[in-house]
Amino acid sequence: MADRSHQPRRPPAARKEAEEMRGAERADGRGGKAEVEARDGVQRRHPARAELDEDDRQEQGGEGDQHTHGRGSLAGRRGGEYPENGIGGSPVAARRPRDHAPDFAAPWVARGAPAVYRSRAAALGCCPPLSLTLETPMTRKTLGNSDISVSAICLGTMTWGSQTDEAGGHAQMDMALDHGVDFWDTAEMYPVNPVLAETVGNTEAIIGSWFAARGRRADVVLATKIAGKGGKARGGEEISPASIRRALEGSLTRLRTDYVDLYQFHWPNRGSYHFRQIWGFDASRQDRAATLQHMQDCLGTLGELKAEGKIRAFGLSNESAWGMAQWLRLAEAGAGPRPLALQNEYSLLCRLYDGDLAELGVNEQVTLLAYSPLATGLLTGKYAPDITPEGSRRAGTPELGGRITPRVWDAVAAYVDLARVQGLDPVQMAVAWVMGRPFPVVPIIGATTEAQLARVLGAADLVLAPDLRTAIDRIHKAHPMPY
Repeated sequence: MADRSHQPRRPPAARKEAEEMRGAERADGRGGKAEVEARDGVQRRHPARAELDEDDRQEQGGEGDQHTHGRGSLAGRRGGEYPENGIGGSPVAARRPRDHAPDFAAPWVARGAPAVYRSRAAALGCCPPLSLTLETPMTRKTLGNSDISVSAICLGTMTWGSQTDEAGGHAQMDMALDHGVDFWDTAEMYPVNPVLAETVGNTEAIIGSWFAARGRRADVVLATKIAGKGGKARGGEEISPASIRRALEGSLTRLRTDYVDLYQFHWPNRGSYHFRQIWGFDASRQDRAATLQHMQDCLGTLGELKAEGKIRAFGLSNESAWGMAQWLRLAEAGAGPRPLALQNEYSLLCRLYDGDLAELGVNEQVTLLAYSPLATGLLTGKYAPDITPEGSRRAGTPELGGRITPRVWDAVAAYVDLARVQGLDPVQMAVAWVMGRPFPVVPIIGATTEAQLARVLGAADLVLAPDLRTAIDRIHKAHPMPY
């Protein structure tokens, strides 16, 4: 059994949930030795044989690799299906077909680094996940009701220029395209961590230098954002027809391109309940007539920019259901381009989108661009109340923008423990869960290093089975809105 003395104890609620789940699995025949081995981080097979192909499975009696997968075959090779696991019970995840990439069983806790989950390959000291190769192309999605096709995962860039230098940003862009991720998101105010007036635009400049060096602008679907009222960009001016043109021209210059595929408003002038402002949100002071006139004026300018070829499409960010409905209504009345996407925070820990906005997304064909699908790193399992890895986002922003609360740790422990019990990487489980939601959605994944990006890309071919999604919903009911 693996030494667990270095790990912080899980909160009582999380321990109780984990034990109840394991008890239920043993009762219905899904537990046993294989489950225990996966849970305790024991690797039994040769690293180079981390994933067997279908012929090998048949030659071995159809059982596959039991020790690796805990409750049976958690990473099957039938695209999008849930293969028979050979030991009884329901598998919890399947992987779409891919080439030679290793698929190790679980994110082992590294010795001497309490609660910090390392990439599976690095933990085993063998084939790094940097060589991940998909056998089939990256899944494609369509933005809203347009003909703009994008990768099912979007590359986030907000640490480039602060935690990640230019060379690191270039390496991530190379890796992203190598793995079929051609949809990239940035903003004029980036980088963050922290946001400073003197660094505004640096992330866009890094992307621009990559375009200049590689000459691959046409291979990328590029999204950027104009900062809203009170931000660090352009002296904190609000979004208006005039500021839209100024901001876009600045972005085009830094990005070294003459057009942006998706131009987004970072947050509304009237304010919003996002950024943990839901707890005191008050819409009673809003001026409806002024808001609608602002929307109409901005749509007119966006229509002009689209006609000039400077933007292909328009989207919002940190908007509400009422706000989106008004933008859509005015656009359909002829005021300007219809918004195709809404970039809001969404993760296992932040599910404000699940209600009215999800309904709007389905019925109005608006794609959610889900930012912070890993809850700013909380869902990686690397943080604990008294543990903050050096160089991490929390090292520079201790409260993670208001996400560190007394209730968040039980929720984090429950999700991370569920992933480990099932032999899954908690990072990949969290991103795959977002990708499988029942509404149009594309997660935005961000990383400070190539190794982190490679780890997240492992979610691209992971499909969570209904039983696992049900277990996730139980945790959500027990730990709703932890911040």
